[in-house]
Amino acid sequence: MLASNVRIRSGGGRSRQGVVARRGQIMRRSITWMAVPFLTVGLSACGSGDSEGESATETSTASSQTTTTRTTTTQAPTTGTSTSSGTSTSQDSSSSTTTPSSSTTTPSSTTSDGGGSGGATNIAQLWIDDTWSVETVKEDLCATGGLTTSAYSHQVELFTCGPTAASVKACTYADGGQTTCITDPVGHQAIRFTSSTVDNWDGEMHERGTGPIPMYVELEDGAQCSVVSHDHDQHWNGKFSWYSCDDGSELLTDESIEGTFDDDAKAWTVQRSVDRGKPATTWVKTAVFAGTR
Repeated sequence: MLASNVRIRSGGGRSRQGVVARRGQIMRRSITWMAVPFLTVGLSACGSGDSEGESATETSTASSQTTTTRTTTTQAPTTGTSTSSGTSTSQDSSSSTTTPSSSTTTPSSTTSDGGGSGGATNIAQLWIDDTWSVETVKEDLCATGGLTTSAYSHQVELFTCGPTAASVKACTYADGGQTTCITDPVGHQAIRFTSSTVDNWDGEMHERGTGPIPMYVELEDGAQCSVVSHDHDQHWNGKFSWYSCDDGSELLTDESIEGTFDDDAKAWTVQRSVDRGKPATTWVKTAVFAGTR
């Protein structure tokens, strides 16, 4: 009986030890589960910090992109007026400034075949004033042949008369048949005579055979080339010349005087020969016609 009791107590001790062990396990598990929320909170805090960092980075990037977009938008419509800082703004402004410069010079080189150095040819008008030398002649130059519309003017009311040797370029008249005509536009010389033909004129004129063509032109280097009455000289490759220049050069044409100028574009050019040599394409700076208005 005593032995049996001892066994029972021994078994009971083991039971108590097992209970204690199980209680320890339960307490450890409880502590573990209690720690989980704190770890979760910690992890959430770390995760939140990372998210904020990423968000800040994205925001910064977006802001940078937005700034770049605004800078680009500012540069596009303006040419050097933007006050935005940045090297790209200066470069864009510089290129925008030079573009029109190259555009501008393109037609000059194109229309002159490399010979021109300027833009459109200046079309000028010239008429007699008080600074001119006017010679009075007795002969009525209009008595023979009547009046012909001047080939040297865009004004159809200006006329010429007389022989070619008289070098009359364009004339006007006043009451009583007083007629005044340009003879040398470069030297500012004119003639004046009284013509009964003009005084009794019925308003009809002979049509001009050519023109209008300039009385003289000024070339890119300042040389002035004026019309000659006759061409008796020999020229390069059998060509003709109806304009002689004050530096000894000459303007060539295949035959007719109206073919002297390439005036299809705003920048006129001519074929200029020096010392009877091969002509070079030359830009015409100014073309001067007779004109009172």
